[in-house]
Amino acid sequence: MGAPSVGAAAQRLVAGDVAGAMTLLPSTPQAALILASGQAFAALLYVLRAVTVVTAVALYGFIDREDRSGVAPIPARGQRSAGAVGD
Repeated sequence: MGAPSVGAAAQRLVAGDVAGAMTLLPSTPQAALILASGQAFAALLYVLRAVTVVTAVALYGFIDREDRSGVAPIPARGQRSAGAVGD
């Protein structure tokens, strides 16, 4: 059992092809392959959750900041800015 067969078996497991992975790793019990793939997906979900939380916190930090640029915001279409000529 070399590294290429393990990599190919992992790719088949990710695709849901347990039978194909079993042909590449005949000495590994089917239950062990199913358990390993389930644990790998659980770990992936934890990583994705962490990335989502970090991104949400970062976006909240950017959105919640007070504008300190000193530049007046651009008025929406149809609205006049404060102090416009003709007010």
